[in-house]
Amino acid sequence: MIRDEAEKLCERLRERFGGEGSEFTAEVAASDERVEFAAPGGARPHIIRYKIRVTAGEQEALVSLEDCESALDASTGRNAEALFREIAARS
Repeated sequence: MIRDEAEKLCERLRERFGGEGSEFTAEVAASDERVEFAAPGGARPHIIRYKIRVTAGEQEALVSLEDCESALDASTGRNAEALFREIAARS
């Protein structure tokens, strides 16, 4: 479910800031880990974290879904620079 939300957010980003001849990309970055903790009678929990990797030329940011959505909503126009400024303001 969260992966689907991340994919939809990437699509919104690509529609707004990407385009013909644009270097803008947005993709889901997943990291997973097993917690080193043995629960009585159960297996170790497996945690998956999803973030959005946004790139435009030399600029790159790895952002949480919440911060990325907030930055997308706050940025105006179709300028990727504005998006990166909003992302930086949230970091």
